[in-house]
Amino acid sequence: MRCFAFWIILSTLLLAQDPVAPPRPVEPPKDGAKPVVGEPATKPEAKPVVLKVGDSLPAFDLVLLAEGTREKSEDLLKGTKVLVLDFWSASCPTCRVNESRFEALEKAYADKGVRIRHIASNRGEVADDALIAKLRERAASDKLKLPVLVDQGNKLADLFGAAVTPTCYVIDAKGVIQYMGALTNDMRNRKVSIDYLEDAVKAVLEGKAPDITTTRPEG
Repeated sequence: MRCFAFWIILSTLLLAQDPVAPPRPVEPPKDGAKPVVGEPATKPEAKPVVLKVGDSLPAFDLVLLAEGTREKSEDLLKGTKVLVLDFWSASCPTCRVNESRFEALEKAYADKGVRIRHIASNRGEVADDALIAKLRERAASDKLKLPVLVDQGNKLADLFGAAVTPTCYVIDAKGVIQYMGALTNDMRNRKVSIDYLEDAVKAVLEGKAPDITTTRPEG
């Protein structure tokens, strides 16, 4: 009898407890969409677009280091048969060793419609106005002959995927990238047997695609 009474009391206490709330029903989908169950998945970050051979030159508007005036990509392409862009740094030994090659290329092909521009994207040289002023003094002291465009914030370098200096790009009259990579097969400029940049310039001037369109730059 006592056992029966014990089970009655225990059952009464259990029934008095708050019932467990049933799971919340999933709302029916709207407009044919699938119902969301649990936390939404985190969207992966979009990878930055990096230009490659065959892509078009992006529009840019950069300041010329020496003059302080602005130069647009569309103006650079006007009347130009071949545009050479070189990501450059005044403090890069490889750039300094090969500067004479760029000057010789400009001298040999300027009257054939070839333009050359260095692009300064190094954060340690163009991150603020004070650094740019020092870079301007450095370029003047080194008697740099070729124009330098300032890529403050290195946005253009990121778009081109230029991670080392020098890295060269050859663009045709239509604004299409035809070559990207090293200047020569010996960036120390000691035993050069292949001049990738000049070969690409010659081919584009002749209306041809370069035999070698991509090489690995070494700074």
